[in-house]
Amino acid sequence: GSHFVLVDAQNRIRGYYDAFEPASVEALNSRCWARAVLAYLEEDARDLVLTTQLPGRDAPARRRVLAELSAIRSQGYSVTQGEQLQGAVGIAAPVFAAGDRVVGSLLLTVPELRFSAVPLKKVVKALRAQATALSYRLGGDPACAAAS
Repeated sequence: GSHFVLVDAQNRIRGYYDAFEPASVEALNSRCWARAVLAYLEEDARDLVLTTQLPGRDAPARRRVLAELSAIRSQGYSVTQGEQLQGAVGIAAPVFAAGDRVVGSLLLTVPELRFSAVPLKKVVKALRAQATALSYRLGGDPACAAAS
């Protein structure tokens, strides 16, 4: 469909669950977890999102976003810094279900100050391992997100 929902997010440092409104197509290109999904959507679904989000058919912006999504597919994860929350780094890996279709992503948000002390490769490896385990449980093939 054209809607994605963030099911759960836990803020372990503060000890509470954050509540998020369901994200519509309009929000998909503006969040790290959503980009990890958007990069793996079929072309027609991805085009719908980009057409919705890039009013006036801004060709340079569309090319830039498509290049970013291609990079996400190539590396198998999405990373943003300070985009949704100032002072935070978001890292997301896609999750797949039966039919090898992307159905969501796992997101880790880390304060920038702490993130600099941990190598990105180490964080990505752990996050992708969890996304892979979840994909297996959902009947998907996590190899769909394997880096090229």
